[in-house]
Amino acid sequence: MRDLSLRMQGCDVGTWQQFLKSRSLYSGSVSGRFDDATDRATREYHRRSRIDADGVVGAATVQQARRDGFVTPQDSGAGGDHFTLDFGVELPSSARRTLRQIAEHYYLRTCGALKVHSGTRTAHQQAQAMWNNMYYRRNLQVHYKDRQAEKEIHDAYFEERRAGSGEKATVDAMTRVIETQMRNGT
Repeated sequence: MRDLSLRMQGCDVGTWQQFLKSRSLYSGSVSGRFDDATDRATREYHRRSRIDADGVVGAATVQQARRDGFVTPQDSGAGGDHFTLDFGVELPSSARRTLRQIAEHYYLRTCGALKVHSGTRTAHQQAQAMWNNMYYRRNLQVHYKDRQAEKEIHDAYFEERRAGSGEKATVDAMTRVIETQMRNGT
């Protein structure tokens, strides 16, 4: 890791800010910019760790910080948007803008890039994804914004399961519910 000091910027600075936050030394935003607040927090970390309080995150600081739980960031090298899309994933421009912002914040904190595995789906693809999650009991803590719409889809799943229907019939029933919701603007 390069030495960090006042006025520098990058994901390594963001990772350092995140570490300072975890030690309750820094209350600013994780911006990836080594600003005055980051400098003050770094000097306080130096003081508490009995390191020369020069405000530089050098070898001695990193060595002590590692003992305190700091993980040296490994830059993903993903320039530009800091995210990639799997083949076939399509995102509207508004979603791309939002994803770009999320990925930038993630990059500043971790030096890593996001990978998007899904995007726009047909009603059938959405029903299949939901069936997979319910059947294999994955992502059960994830809930949709419209809880009533989600309940209708779950009800179709459980009704077909109680009737002894297989995967195809269950997914088809869920697809019909989603198609109806789409027609109604839900």
